[in-house]
Amino acid sequence: MHLIPVSRTLPALLCTLFAVHAVTAADPKAPSPAAAAPEARAPTAGPELKDPVATVDGEKISRADLQEAFEAAVGRMGADPATLEPEMKLQGYHAVLQDLLLDRILRKKSAQIAVEEKEIDAKLDEIRKQLGSEERFAEELKNAGRTLDQVKGDIRTAMRQERWVKDQLAGKDTLKDEEIKAFFEKNAQAFQVPEMVRASHILIRTAPDANDVQLAEKEKQIQTIAERIKKGEDFAKVAKETSEDPGSKESGGDLDFFSRDRMVPEFAKAAFELKTGQVSAPVKTQFGYHLIKVTDHKDARSVPFEEAKGRISEHLKQQKQRDAMSDLFKSLQAGAKVENFLPPLPSPPPEAPAPKAP
Repeated sequence: MHLIPVSRTLPALLCTLFAVHAVTAADPKAPSPAAAAPEARAPTAGPELKDPVATVDGEKISRADLQEAFEAAVGRMGADPATLEPEMKLQGYHAVLQDLLLDRILRKKSAQIAVEEKEIDAKLDEIRKQLGSEERFAEELKNAGRTLDQVKGDIRTAMRQERWVKDQLAGKDTLKDEEIKAFFEKNAQAFQVPEMVRASHILIRTAPDANDVQLAEKEKQIQTIAERIKKGEDFAKVAKETSEDPGSKESGGDLDFFSRDRMVPEFAKAAFELKTGQVSAPVKTQFGYHLIKVTDHKDARSVPFEEAKGRISEHLKQQKQRDAMSDLFKSLQAGAKVENFLPPLPSPPPEAPAPKAP
């Protein structure tokens, strides 16, 4: 099994960084520590698969290879392959098989690409560093059922394929100034920056079901804090002492710059009415009572072309690279002799006829 998992949109063997999850993903049965245990479901029967499931230029792809890659892909999504409906399994098999076919084609195309041993060692060092220790690295290899030599082979294959594809795509992301300008003009609205303020706040929280007595107590609390500010105490210092917003308390209540639509209406209205340096009266929102201090202001503006040019160029280059890579992969598969022995996908149901006019 490949230690680098198969990706639907891009063969993961092309990944520049040999990610830590690639090591752990080799065991699809390992549960995600962050995910809640799903409700147990009875296993479902899957489609019957021939062996091999396909050939590409005479090379066989075994049923075991496909099932292993499929289970790894499903496992990374936190699902149990055994509980998937047969039709969904078949769709998954077809999707994963396309990646396996492409992987076999790329292996042959890139077989002569040179990769030095020191490059592989450097990539292994990255993995060890991310895992934290040599012991953890060895444990993950054991869990994945891989040897160090097998992992090195996976890395070598990945780097070969990445370099071969990179060579094929060289120059495909070339841009003309006219293309950048045309994008800027076509998407002018995206380069409008709204009015923004930078503000700090102090929050005294109120419970959603607070009664009048409790609300009055919270309002009294915020009024007492407001008096401290009026008497000249530093807003940031008081915020650190009294604010009940854990996200901004340690930074003196600073919320950085924001536009009107980023805040609840009551808060935004108060903040945008203040001048720089002013502190609001207590403002009630769904979260509680706030004191707001505006520390900076930016007028709405249009981003000039020269300022946006770099970002547009990067965006368009990435788009061209994706398109060129997609075209390359399609041409590789079209130029290979592929025999697919999987059961065919069911035809989509016909569209219902439009109702006749009365």
